[in-house]
Amino acid sequence: MNKLNQMCEVTLVELGNTPFHINEKLSLIFIVKGILKMSCVSGPLLLRENDIDIINIKEPVKLEAITPSCTILVLLYNKTIFGGFDIEIKKKTYNCNMSNFYSTVADKRDIYALTEMMLDICTDYFSGINEIEFSVSAKNILTFISSHFDDVDNMLNNAFKIEVSRERFKKIIGYIMDNYSQKISLREIADYAFLSLQYLSKEFTDRLEKNYIKVLNYYRTINTIRDLLNTDDTITNIAEKNGFSSLRYCNRTFKEYMGCSPLEFRKNNKYGKFNYNKTHITIQEGLLLTQELKNKISAAARITIPETNFAETVVYADHILKCSISMVDLSKTIRIAIDKDDVEVHMAIKKGKNTGMKTLMKGDSIGISYRLIPEKKL
Repeated sequence: MNKLNQMCEVTLVELGNTPFHINEKLSLIFIVKGILKMSCVSGPLLLRENDIDIINIKEPVKLEAITPSCTILVLLYNKTIFGGFDIEIKKKTYNCNMSNFYSTVADKRDIYALTEMMLDICTDYFSGINEIEFSVSAKNILTFISSHFDDVDNMLNNAFKIEVSRERFKKIIGYIMDNYSQKISLREIADYAFLSLQYLSKEFTDRLEKNYIKVLNYYRTINTIRDLLNTDDTITNIAEKNGFSSLRYCNRTFKEYMGCSPLEFRKNNKYGKFNYNKTHITIQEGLLLTQELKNKISAAARITIPETNFAETVVYADHILKCSISMVDLSKTIRIAIDKDDVEVHMAIKKGKNTGMKTLMKGDSIGISYRLIPEKKL
C-alpha cells in the first residue's frame, strides 16, 4: 500500500471530537456508525450512517461525535495526485449535503454515485490494485467532484436559467474570492462585470438572496479563521489583512458567523485537544468492511423493479426510509414509511409542469400512482 499512500490514504477512525482546525488535505468521509456533527463557517451539519461528505483543502472544520460511538471511513488525497486539479481544488469548496451559506444541495443521484466510487476505490486500496489503475480511479473521483459538487456552480445553476448570467456571476464570485482582502465596493464589482450598480445590487438580492457584503464577509471570515489558527499574529493585524475596515467591524462580523469573538475563538480552538483513534485493520478486514458497506448502501439507497415489456424503474430513497412497492393494473403505488422519530421527509411530487410538496413524519405514508408507458422510461 505504500505506493498507493503517496496518492491517497484510507483510514478508519473512531471519533470523539476535534476543535476547529484547518483541514490540509481534500477528504471524503463516510459515516460507518453513529452520528457526526460537522461544523464549518457556513454552519453545522449532522451526518448519519451511510452519509458521505467532502472536507475541502484549507477549510476550517470542527468534528463532534453526537453518539457515544462514531466510526468514519476517511479517504485522504495527497498533493501528488492532483496534477492539473491543484489550483481549482484548493480554491473552490465542494459539498454533498446542504451548504448553509448558499442553500444548495447536490443531486441525490450524484451523492449516491460518489458513495459508490469512494467505496470502490477503498476496496481497490485494500486489495492492492496496481498504482496506475488506482491513480485513474482517484482522478476520476476528482473530476466527478469538480463537476457535480461545486457550491458556487450548484447555487448559480439554481439561481440562473440563462448560461450567460451564470458565467457572469461565477466570475463575480471569483473576483470577490480573489480580492476579499481589499476594500472592494459594489461599484468596483459592477465596473468589473460591466453592469450597472442598481442592476447588480438587485441581482444579488433576488438571485442569491443576500447582498454582496454578506458574500464578501463570508470569505473574509474563512480566511480570518485560517490566520487565527495558523499564525500568532494579533487580532488587529489579522482583521486588517483580511479586508475589515476596523477591529470592531471584524469582531461583529466574526460573531455573526461563529457565535464568539476572534479572540475567544482562538483561545478555544488553537491549542484544543484532538480526541480520535485510527483503527488498525488488516487487508481482509478492510475488504470485508467495504463489501458490507456497499451492500448496505445499495439496499438502502436504491430499489430496482424489473418488469416485462416495461423499462426498468429505479426508486431512490435515503437510508432512513423504508420503501415498499405494489402493482395495481397499469399503475404503481410507492409507499414510504419512516422508521425514526427524529426524521422529517420533504417530497417533491411532479405531475406534468406542476410540482407539489408533501411533508411526512413518522407513521405517515404516501401513495404515488402513475400510468406506465411501454418502451419508455418514467
